[in-house]
Amino acid sequence: MVELGLLKNSCEEIASEVARQSEEYDVEKLSYGLYGAVILFLLRKGGVITSTKLSDMLREVVRDSSIDSKATTVFEWIKRLAEAYIAEK
Repeated sequence: MVELGLLKNSCEEIASEVARQSEEYDVEKLSYGLYGAVILFLLRKGGVITSTKLSDMLREVVRDSSIDSKATTVFEWIKRLAEAYIAEK
């Protein structure tokens, strides 16, 4: 499911596919899959990674140590956004 972030062209497409698979997986697996897919999508759209397959992306990350620091920024941004959204509820 995480690989959707490397294959889809929008977060809306990712969310639609995750929703379509909602009966196949439990809520925790769906939420982690969605989180991972969105992060990979943002990294790909930002030009940080270029892979379209998860196995290639993992090799890409191993070869380029700068991806780690760039990805950390995306992780932190998503985490803050989620925390702010939850705090409002």
